[in-house]
Amino acid sequence: MELETALLRFMLEQQDGADAAPPKRPEALTPAKAPSAPPQKAKPKSPGDLSRQHVRAALQSIRSKAEGQRQSLRAPLSRAVVEAVDANAITLGLPEPWIADALKEHAKLIERAIEDVLGVALAVKVRVDGSVRATAAAPESEDPDELFDYASEVIRER
Repeated sequence: MELETALLRFMLEQQDGADAAPPKRPEALTPAKAPSAPPQKAKPKSPGDLSRQHVRAALQSIRSKAEGQRQSLRAPLSRAVVEAVDANAITLGLPEPWIADALKEHAKLIERAIEDVLGVALAVKVRVDGSVRATAAAPESEDPDELFDYASEVIRER
């Protein structure tokens, strides 16, 4: 755009035979000043400002932050579902006791991730409920002997 403008000025000057100083650069072509700071999302100032939906929406970011610190939390956090948010804690529902145990061991790390993402310090409570199913939940586990038999049959067929 600037090159075209300069070329047009040059051609007009040649036609007019004017040796006058080049005109002042139009405002539209001057680069705009960059904003001093990018706008940030408004983070809740207190735990009371958080809703269950707000925490659910941020759960993927919380997971990413925690998994970045401890990769072994990937599977347990993928099964976690936000069940409740109160004034000072988030309750995560989990389908299996072993998953709850894995998350309890790293509760402080998850709490730091929550504080980093949401801007509010909240404790993590874990509740085991067999009816809880995350959207990306793994299928029900099958009998290992049945799986082995099936694998053996498929391998023999090939």
